[in-house]
Amino acid sequence: MSGGLTQAAYARHRQALGLPGASRQAVGKAVRTGRIELGDDGLVDADEADRQWSERTNARLEGPDGDQVEGGTAAPPPSTTTATTATTATTPEDRAEAAKRAERYRTSRAEREHWNAERARVAFQRSSGDLIDRTSVRAAWAEVLRRLRESALALPIRASVELLALVARGEATEHTIRMILEREVAEILRSLSDKAPGLPDDDA
Repeated sequence: MSGGLTQAAYARHRQALGLPGASRQAVGKAVRTGRIELGDDGLVDADEADRQWSERTNARLEGPDGDQVEGGTAAPPPSTTTATTATTATTPEDRAEAAKRAERYRTSRAEREHWNAERARVAFQRSSGDLIDRTSVRAAWAEVLRRLRESALALPIRASVELLALVARGEATEHTIRMILEREVAEILRSLSDKAPGLPDDDA
């Protein structure tokens, strides 16, 4: 069951689906003549009202405003007629077309509810910190790469001073050279491990 609509809102609903009776006056008349029924809260259940309107109306004799023309009449509510009379108020082609319109409406409503739920989920995830703005992430990674480039370019300068000193003292061996280079690379990695602006903490 869909949410209850006012008679004016139900008229707009029929207008959106291209159905006849898309005016407040036509909907009011349909209620008075028993073509559609209001809920206990005085509102219109759109799905049920669409079904009642289709079953209780000779569609070929219905004008664009929902009124009967050329002698067509709305069938009384099920409480005063048989189910056979109600279901034969329209031709099979008319009933098939009404079913297609109702299905299109249900599909449209399901899609609308799906995307509303998606927007609500994204908004919640963003507010809770589970989602990060794409622009902020790009800026943060640009800062990480800048630091990496600067540190890599500075490594030969820092290491060369100490390596020359080792050579001058005759202490330059494969082991001592490798130790100096490994220490410098580790220092670069440690500096990059600091959180860049715009990126979340790992334990966030």
